[in-house]
Amino acid sequence: MLYALQDCRHEDVSIADITKNYNIPFRTLWNKMKGHHTKSVGGQTALSAKVEEELVNHLLVCSDYAMSLEKRDVKLIVHQHLWNRGQTVSNFKVVGDDWVSSFIKRYEVLSHRMCQNIKRARVGVNPDEVKKYFDNLNTSLEGVPVDNILNYDETYLTDEPGMKKCLFRRGVKYSERVMNYSKGNISVMFAGSAEGEMLPPCAMEGQKGQESVGAKVGGWTVKTLKIGS
Repeated sequence: MLYALQDCRHEDVSIADITKNYNIPFRTLWNKMKGHHTKSVGGQTALSAKVEEELVNHLLVCSDYAMSLEKRDVKLIVHQHLWNRGQTVSNFKVVGDDWVSSFIKRYEVLSHRMCQNIKRARVGVNPDEVKKYFDNLNTSLEGVPVDNILNYDETYLTDEPGMKKCLFRRGVKYSERVMNYSKGNISVMFAGSAEGEMLPPCAMEGQKGQESVGAKVGGWTVKTLKIGS
């Protein structure tokens, strides 16, 4: 279509010949030349392009600040926007999941994926604090035998019941959302020395009000797992 419109600007070529060369209907080419029917093909969007772009920018800002929104949040925002403007759209009384899905497909910068909830305290760790930690670690480990140096790490073994799909900037590596609550109450601690010796894993699970074998610390039951026997 673009090449056909460029040929139409030349006076020595007729529109009839151009329609034959590019296999384009005469009326379609004529409307493009006169600026008629400039909207996109198919059904039109309920919101204007400007409003949709502003909504995308707000969603990206929320994602960058780890405050990503869910589909339900987007539907509430659009509903409130239409309500405040007194705008009515045919067949659009309630914003549904189909509209939100189509909205995400129209803007490739958005991505709908599962997120990991993290607490605000973890967000406060910055690169300067990490660098300061390793500087202090080098000083504190001077003269310490390698078999006395232990590294602990924990991991969760249960699914997170609060995980939901949210909207993020496409390509983001870690899809996280800051919340006051984040994960379940079951974790496993692993430890190993600097010379390569692994200690038995230690499982920690919430057992408030329940009796269980193992040491209790602040309502938590600590157990040692036996592997291989």
